[in-house]
Amino acid sequence: MSSRWTVRPPLSGSWHSFWIWNSYGTTGPSLYAYGTGSGPLGEFVDRHPTIKMLALSFLILIGVALIGEGWDLHIPKGYIYFAMAFAVAVEMLNIRVRARMREAVHLRRHVPGGRRKRR
Repeated sequence: MSSRWTVRPPLSGSWHSFWIWNSYGTTGPSLYAYGTGSGPLGEFVDRHPTIKMLALSFLILIGVALIGEGWDLHIPKGYIYFAMAFAVAVEMLNIRVRARMREAVHLRRHVPGGRRKRR
């Protein structure tokens, strides 16, 4: 075999050092993404509490699927993914409809010049 077809570790180090530097290089950007994205995501969830319920229902769905897999009951992943995608689509439509709705009219109990209460 020719030496040009062999895979050599970078920086003339061992494979171990390559994997360590690779994990350092991927951990930093992922922590930065989590740190910058958690604030806006948390505010979005606080404004729309139904998203919390949707996330909890997804956790229950995944838990039931895992328990089913443990009992050798195979649930096709396509069914699970479709159910989750459908629920997210419906929730996004609900958020859009609620954003376009006007605030409800609050009526006063006593209208000046109106009928008086009988004693």
